[in-house]
Amino acid sequence: RKLDPHYLLFIGAVANCESKSSSMARLRLRLFPTASAAWSDKDEDHNFSCQSLGWVRIPALLSLSRRENEKQGRGGTDILAQIKANDPSVEYLSVDWTTCQMLEWKYEEHKNAIGKNTHLKRFRLEMRGHRGVLGKNFEEFCKGLAANQSLEHIRISCAPINAAIVAALTTLIDKNNNFRSLEIEYCSISDGNIQPLASALACNKSSLTRLVYRNNAFAKSQGILISAFKGHPNLLILNLKNQRLGRNSCKALGKLLKNPKSNLRHLDIQRNRNIDDKCATCLGDALVSNTTLKSLNMNDCEFIRTVGYQSIFGALKSPNSSLEMLSLWRAMKDDDALYSLGNALTNNNALKSLNLSCNGNDGLTAGGWVAFFICLQHSSFNLETLDLSSNTIDDEGIHVFSYALATNDTLRILDLSGNNSISSMGWQRFSTFLRNNSVLETLDVGRNETIDDAAVVAFAGALAQNITLKALGILQFNERLANRGWMALSRLLNNKSSIESTYCANHTITFIDDYKCKDRNQYPDLFSALEWNQNLSEEAAARKKILCHHFLNTDTETNIQIFIDMELQVLPHAIAWLGGDQLGLTALHKVLKKIPSVLCSEHKAKAAGSKRKRG
Repeated sequence: RKLDPHYLLFIGAVANCESKSSSMARLRLRLFPTASAAWSDKDEDHNFSCQSLGWVRIPALLSLSRRENEKQGRGGTDILAQIKANDPSVEYLSVDWTTCQMLEWKYEEHKNAIGKNTHLKRFRLEMRGHRGVLGKNFEEFCKGLAANQSLEHIRISCAPINAAIVAALTTLIDKNNNFRSLEIEYCSISDGNIQPLASALACNKSSLTRLVYRNNAFAKSQGILISAFKGHPNLLILNLKNQRLGRNSCKALGKLLKNPKSNLRHLDIQRNRNIDDKCATCLGDALVSNTTLKSLNMNDCEFIRTVGYQSIFGALKSPNSSLEMLSLWRAMKDDDALYSLGNALTNNNALKSLNLSCNGNDGLTAGGWVAFFICLQHSSFNLETLDLSSNTIDDEGIHVFSYALATNDTLRILDLSGNNSISSMGWQRFSTFLRNNSVLETLDVGRNETIDDAAVVAFAGALAQNITLKALGILQFNERLANRGWMALSRLLNNKSSIESTYCANHTITFIDDYKCKDRNQYPDLFSALEWNQNLSEEAAARKKILCHHFLNTDTETNIQIFIDMELQVLPHAIAWLGGDQLGLTALHKVLKKIPSVLCSEHKAKAAGSKRKRG
């Protein structure tokens, strides 16, 4: 089935093997309705999956966790036998070390099996709930891991990073040219173990392109780990979420961004609440000269104020700026900072995606949003995705914003959900910009309690001639909508008043949220029209609506007159159009049953008269 465009923005994939008889993994897709969701905590691999969709093609997942083994009816020995046999279908191995200690393994034998395997691509080690000392068995296992030359991605979770793990990682960095992605999360690592890992990264310009080091226990020397990538040409993605980055770490980040040999594209420093104005100024100074960074996530960095943001946003004015995605979820604290951002956008053509959601409860006022939108009115901003959900925008702000949108020809995705300071009249005035808009494809105004029947009717009227909007979120958590609003949406997609009205209805909208409508049978015309819009071309959807509502599901006599009044030269084409498929043949049969006498009398007389005139 076709996916709704509203959910096509960001797709994360996780392999989940559920079949006992097959080693092939089944992919589970996680869909996100808005751009802001790409930065959410729910998607653990958002940066990586967006950077390389190659990771979603996982032919097999073997798990050494107790739960998976019990589900699949097999033990760890059976699983590792496949690795020993160098099974080409086994590319992903997930190990729960707590369970592994309960399995009877020949560690020396399996160490060699893992080390010599040439098909293993991904490895995940989890030690959640582990207690006690990691002994010789674990050291042997790490040695086997270090000897492997095919591994590309390693993820370590909830583990004490000891000398054995560090030794394995440093060996992989030095000798495995395929190794390109390392994740360390929810782990504890001492300063003494960070040093050799950083030294390996600094001395060897490895193939590593992605480092995720997030939610780990704080270590004073984590800045050394960042400094190790100075001048590293291959690192593209760096995730340092919730690592309590201080001034030393931010200075190291600044040097990394300034280095002309750096090719860093994606930087995630969200939830680092130690970052203050001085740290932000250091990052801003570095961004001015940086020409490679594409996305920056600063969500929930709550201690940055106007001075720090002025430095960050000042970098957007630089002609060198290559930043395309900026996320500031719950990060803006005052109107001056917001105005600085608006002012920066007047001189920026590179930024494509901006997330300003959930900034309504920490200092931003309605007046601040008005000033921001006035800046947008006087700019040629090239944003394609803008998330303004859950803020304090009021009627004046949304009115000023509509003027900025009237002249914009790039914005495709707009989220205004959760702005309950906008009244029903404010929404009605805002909807008018949709009449002539020819670029917007997704609009979310859901979770707004002020959207009532009058507002929905206004949106439906504005969208009557719109041919670009494909997804409309308007009803989520809205309890004020009654039959009038639902019927307006139904007429928008399927106006049955006449054949011409049906043909001129909207055939491009493929998604309207239906949270309030629990019984789809209550509005069958709306949901059948949505389904046709999703699965058919605009021309085919219009034809099917005409056939179903004017020739099949109703008495056709009122529509027969159309065929009777046609010129003979046109009539064959109309009949061919009507009977173009199985559904059309049924409609054609109903029509022809009604008009044989007419075709034999009135039309024959007309034909005879036209022949005499030509003679």
